This record gives sequence, structure tokens and C-alpha cells, in this order.
Amino acid sequence: MAWSLRHKVSADATVDEAAKLAILADRLAEVMKDQWTQEANRRGLLTPEPIPVMWRRPSLPLAGPTTAAVGSQRFSPLPGLQPIAETQLMTGHISDLHAVYGGLGSGRLIIAGEAGSGKSGAAVLLVLEALAHRRQVTDDERPEVPVLVLFTAHEWDPVNQPIQGWLMLQLQQAYPLFAGQQGALNAKAMITAGKISLILDGLDETDEALRPIALEALSREAAFRVVVLTRTAEMASSVSRRGVLEGAAAVELQSVDAATAADYLIRVQVNPLPDGWRQLIDHVRKMPESPLARAFNNPLTLTLVRDTYRMGDDIGELLKFRDGGQLGDCGSWLTESIVDHLLTRVVSAAYKRRPGERRPAYKLRTAQRAFENIALRMNKDRTRDLDLELIPRWTPAVPRCIMWGIIGGLDLGVLATVSARLIAGIRTAVNIGIAVGIVSAVLLSVNYWMVFIRTFERGHMIGRRLGRATFSVIDRSYWRQSIVSSLIFPGLPIVITSWIVFGIVFGLAGGLLRAFIVGLAVVGQGIISQLLIIWFNTRQTTTDDGGSLTPLTSWHSERKYDLTSGLLFALESVIVFGTLAVVILGWSNGAEVAIVMGVVAVSTTGLRLALSSFAFFQLAIRWHTPLRLIRFLDDARKRGILRRIGPLYQFRHARLQDRLALRGPSPPSSQ
Repeated sequence: MAWSLRHKVSADATVDEAAKLAILADRLAEVMKDQWTQEANRRGLLTPEPIPVMWRRPSLPLAGPTTAAVGSQRFSPLPGLQPIAETQLMTGHISDLHAVYGGLGSGRLIIAGEAGSGKSGAAVLLVLEALAHRRQVTDDERPEVPVLVLFTAHEWDPVNQPIQGWLMLQLQQAYPLFAGQQGALNAKAMITAGKISLILDGLDETDEALRPIALEALSREAAFRVVVLTRTAEMASSVSRRGVLEGAAAVELQSVDAATAADYLIRVQVNPLPDGWRQLIDHVRKMPESPLARAFNNPLTLTLVRDTYRMGDDIGELLKFRDGGQLGDCGSWLTESIVDHLLTRVVSAAYKRRPGERRPAYKLRTAQRAFENIALRMNKDRTRDLDLELIPRWTPAVPRCIMWGIIGGLDLGVLATVSARLIAGIRTAVNIGIAVGIVSAVLLSVNYWMVFIRTFERGHMIGRRLGRATFSVIDRSYWRQSIVSSLIFPGLPIVITSWIVFGIVFGLAGGLLRAFIVGLAVVGQGIISQLLIIWFNTRQTTTDDGGSLTPLTSWHSERKYDLTSGLLFALESVIVFGTLAVVILGWSNGAEVAIVMGVVAVSTTGLRLALSSFAFFQLAIRWHTPLRLIRFLDDARKRGILRRIGPLYQFRHARLQDRLALRGPSPPSSQ
């Protein structure tokens, strides 16, 4: 197996390195096109026409002088684009951002704006325009155009992790094209060769103390084009603490004027306009300074109105805000109340049954309560990213520790009983089995608790995404951590309990010296088995490079990894323990021990898979969330409550998450 995996090479191994990277870039571009076209359609960025957002020079200091950005010779303009002059950075339309990105000499751009100003939408449109431009250039010029990828600053520790290493891991986790060890090498080569450029979102959501360090790291380490999305105030705060992206040009997205907002609302309605819509639009045109009109000065509010007031809904209720209504005319506070009113309609509008549509699979109250608890927990964790692998941290560890210990102890107790029965009487064998089962249950429970705390409470991971990520020299700490974690869980308790089991049985059969020697063999087998599992999974490649990795496929990939690891462990355990048993106990007795050992190893694998779903059962009991939480979240994405960023979910708008968190009850502590 080792020889065949080591000598397995891809079909294009003989192609020259530059040509191979060009082919990989083309394949990645096609995957990106499909991924972000679907996402843009779900967000309503393509149909109807995008909201015409303008930008200009920022109102606060966000970067260095523009002369440094345009005068830099770090990057040549992309094929088909002209160098950007300083005057072109004064003002522009959102559709001009690609020309700025591709023609800026420094290759570094900051897109700032207030919350709801359309930064994420602008980034998606920029990605699509960059991919379209790449397809339009000639075949000879295409290798010179990098593929623009979009990631959030999720799990990037700029203090200990170079940006190249983090970007390589993001590519692996988001795109099966880069799975396995060869995929990691390909991702690293593409980054080094300038085949990848980056839009970095969510930097303003990271720890405030880390932002200046992150900007300094980008300035020093990023050898590729980079675009940073940020809220204006947060970037200005970082700059005030000497956190500057050197050589960057900055632009700030502007508010939408009343006439543009009215035109957009007309485009998303039937003709002629219903009376309520006509009154609303007339008010926005004639009273641009009213609280109601000011609430429509950003893409967030306009898209909320578009999506939450559909055909047949009474838009007239918004007119109560026209003159302050019952709330009184409180200026900006009233404007915020309008936005909050729209946010409260998001979930109910998504789960409202429309004529000709199927009844939603989940009741509105169930969905509302689930989103409120999820949003509240995400705010408690200070994150905008919903990682399915981290959901178990929301539940108490004790029930899973007990379950792991009971079932694991039962399995190993049965193994000890069967093994001891071959040497001693049935009563002695049962006593040995009970003793081993109790000791095993305690060891397994304590081990799971220790690893749970180490993994989730301290922010570490246990073998997560081993099937996709590769632990190269770029990220040695992750490699070391994964080896240690895999050896500790579940390797260590199984090794210890197996030592006890076989030590007793073989001690009865051949004395303490033989039991000690067998115990050393068991320890060696446990270590080698865990290293083999890690090596095998990091060597895997995939033929499924036709799409990006979604949260749903990511979840299934992790379960596949757990299953593969468990079956490998079971196979190797049967071979090693079966051989030892045959040598010491004879063919018939040894075969019986090997079969029982195989059953125990496979059942332990099943337990490990079941524990992942057990966390969802706990949440269903405590928070009344749907039992099949993964399916519920994917349905929420289709309904526009969540959006997808690689293998992660996010709420459609950050303010929606905050609003739901305010309405939600306090979730039970996971301690």
C-alpha cells in the first residue's frame, strides 16, 4: 500500500511546471466562476441590475499616499488594462473597481465602507469581473492573469502563521482541487508563482489588537495582489496604531442617494406600481432627508425591502415611519428603527409559504428560535463564521464523555472477557471483563474530557480536515498538533486499555515477561497506527475537482475521514493483535480474539461518528433546534438567511446576526 501510494502520480506529472500551474489556474477559475455566479444569484446581485454604488477617496486616513500606490513598480498592469493614475482614485463607480485592482502598481487596494454599504456584494462582483476578464484575454496572456479568490480572515493568526501558509490551507479547505499532499504542493506553487490573488474579508471582525499586526504581516509577506475589505472606522483605528498596509490605495463606498434608491425600488416591482409602493417611492423622491428616505441610503436596506416585501405583502406599513408615526421623529434613531423592523421580517419572509410553493420543512417558530440561539452563541464567540465542526463546543462535554466511556468500556470489557475465557474459567473471565470495562470506561471518559477542553476551549483542533489539509513545512505547528492530538485521542486510551486486556490474558497464558513484551508491542502498534492514519489521509487526492467545498460537503468529508481512519485502525489492529494471539494462544483461539478485536475496533469507529451527531441531539433538547441541524442550515442558505463562504456559513448580513442575538434567550452554558 505504501509503495503504491508513494508511486501514484497524476496524469500530468510529465507536463512542465509552468504549464501544469496554468492548467490548475484554469480549472480553479472555472470552479470559482460556478461558485460565485450561484452565490451572486442567491444574493440578487445579478438580477435585477446591481445597486449602482459609488466610491471616492476615504473620509478618514486609511492608507498611505496614493502617489506611492500608483507609482509603485511592484506589479505590471494585467493584460488588457491600463496603469491607474492618481486622478482615477478620486471617485468612481463600483464597476470601476476591477480596473483599479488590475492597474494599480502596488497591487494593494482597500475597499472601506460603513456597515451595510455593500462591501461583500462589491467583492463578489469584483471576483466575477476578474474571472470574466481572465477568460477574455488571449491564450498567451491568460497565464499572466492570477485567479482572484475571496476568503474571510478565519482562523488566521498573523503572529504565528505566515499569510502564504494560511492562504494555502484556505485553498485546500475550500477546493477539493487542492486536496492531499500533492494538492498542497500545487497550492503553494501557485501562490509562489503569482497565480493567485486575494480578497481578504472580515479583518475588521478579528481581535482589535491583532489588526495592526495583520496589516503589518500583509505588508511584509504578501507577494501577490491583495484587496482588503473593512469598515471605515475599524481601519482608521488600526492606522492610528501604526497598522498600515504599505503601498495600498484606499477607496470608500458611498451612500445611495434618494433618486437612485427610488429607481432601484421601481426596478424590483411590477408595472404599474401597487398603491403602497407608489406612495413609498414618491415619498423617497420628494423627501430625501426624511428618516424613511435616509434608511434607504445603503444596499443593505434596499435588498431587505426587496426580499422581505414580496408580491402581495403590505408595504404600506413602512409608511408609518414617514413622519415618525408612533415612534416620534427621532432622526437617526428612527432610521435605525426602520432597519431593525426590516431585519425582524427576514426570517418570517423566508419561511412564508407562497402560492405554488411547497410548505417549508420547518415551522417559523422553530426556525426563529434556532437562529436566535445560534446568533447569540456566535456573538458570544465573537465570530461571523459558522463552522459546522465547532458546533459541538456549544454543548456540555460531560454527556459525550460518559457515552464514550460507557460504550468504549463495554466494547473492551467484552474483548477482555472473550480473551480471558480462552485461558481461565467463565467466572474468572467475567470478573476480568468487568474490571477491564470499568477501568477502560474511566480512562476513555477522562481522555475525552481532556481532549475536549484542549480542543474546543483553547481553540485547538483534533485532526480536522485531515482529508483536505496537508501539514507542510509552511505550517509545522499544525502538523505537530495534529500528530499529538491523534495519538492522544483515541489512540492513548485504547493503547492503555489494550495493554491491560492483553497483559492480563497473555500474562495468564505465558507469564509476566511475555505480558510486558506484548504490552510494548501494543503501544508500538497504537503509535504506528495513528501515524499511518495521518499519513494515509494526507496522501489522498480527489477526483472531485468540479466544484468548491461547501459546508455540507465539508461535513460529509469529515465523516468520511473519521470512517477511513477508523477502518484503517480496525484493519491494522486485527492484523497485529490477531498475529500476537495466534502465536501465543494458537490458531483457533487466536482467530477468535482477532475477530472480537475487529468488532471492537469497528464499533469504536461507529461511536466516534455517532458522537458528532450526538451534539446536535443535545442542542435539540436544550435549544429546541431541529434534530437534523446540518440539513436545517443548508435549507436556511437556500432561503437566504445564511450565505456560504467556502466551507463556512455566515448570516446573510452581520446586522441580522446581531439583531437575532438581541432577541434570543440566553443559551445554556457549555461548561
